[in-house]
Amino acid sequence: MNDNLKFAIEELDYLMKRVARVHGHEHPELIEISDEYDEFKANLLNNKDLALKMLNSFKTKTNDFTLPADACQAYERVFKAFKIIENELE
Repeated sequence: MNDNLKFAIEELDYLMKRVARVHGHEHPELIEISDEYDEFKANLLNNKDLALKMLNSFKTKTNDFTLPADACQAYERVFKAFKIIENELE
């Protein structure tokens, strides 16, 4: 696993559930993504095709990881981490 991918996973491990808890009432897609994150992470390490499909689903749910007006810095870091993973899988 390269350093970029490792960094992105560490960011998501640290922030995903927290951001979903804080912003999920206004952005329920974050709760869905958070609920699927552990499966996504496992697939990222073992089944890249399935991980890519899940990532595409996350992109659809978030309008291509577009930040809403009420996004905090942690929210921004979560989306940045997903974009790093996307770049690494391409």
